[in-house]
Amino acid sequence: MSRHFTVGTIVGFKLLSSASVALGAVQGHPCAAVAQDAERLACYDKAFGRSPQSTADGKPTAVAAGGAVATATAVPTVDPVLKAQREFGLSATGKRALDENKVAPPAPESLTATVTSVSRRPTGEQAFILDNGQIWLETESSTAVRAQPGDIVTVRKGALGSYLLVTPKKVATHVRRIK
Repeated sequence: MSRHFTVGTIVGFKLLSSASVALGAVQGHPCAAVAQDAERLACYDKAFGRSPQSTADGKPTAVAAGGAVATATAVPTVDPVLKAQREFGLSATGKRALDENKVAPPAPESLTATVTSVSRRPTGEQAFILDNGQIWLETESSTAVRAQPGDIVTVRKGALGSYLLVTPKKVATHVRRIK
């Protein structure tokens, strides 16, 4: 009885593992769903950043397992469902890292603008309205910052994701953008 159980268990695990390998090949990467060998190879080359070989006419080629050379005409588009599954749970940064074709422009370290209006909240924080339409609010209520309409100020990145508004007299205060 135990020998039959052991053999049955081993056969069962073998069937499960081969089924999961087959499913992984289909669902693991969008290129696995491409039927033609040359197109699938071109898809994987593009996905993993490998440049394809070129022929005399300059078209990309793929070499099949038997050594035959086939010209790849187009890389198939990625199925939106597979793309959504691949990107599920990733932050915007993680999604950009997956897509090699999209290069995010570098974020500016600071911006310079003219103050159009300054108001003070009842709790003491100042709100700075800039000529570009942005509104920045102080995060501290007691500061020595005195900005007036017409002043050119710089908002720059601070530590740990904070921002500093610097006046023409080089006095800075921590701010956060509210619009």
